[in-house]
Amino acid sequence: MQPFMKLSISLVLILFSLSLLAHAKPTAGTTPGVQCTLANRLVRKCPTDYEPVCGYKSSEVVCVRAPCTEVTYQNACFACKDFDVLSYTPTACEGNNSS
Repeated sequence: MQPFMKLSISLVLILFSLSLLAHAKPTAGTTPGVQCTLANRLVRKCPTDYEPVCGYKSSEVVCVRAPCTEVTYQNACFACKDFDVLSYTPTACEGNNSS
């Protein structure tokens, strides 16, 4: 693949990622815990350590099956890689709604 093509594909992917983030920008105080940042979301590989967190998804997420707005993730990295998660707290969710 030519260098120009690789650069073009990379730019398209970055712009697509940013457009996904635009709809899920939380306002201050709307979700509890630590807010997910762009840097958190663009990590290529998450550590496999088990340090459960409760991820809070936007209330605008259309729920097809439970769990919907509060989901337990393996760690903060996995929570923030889910673009629907706005923030997380450093404990498993009540009822242990695992992703």
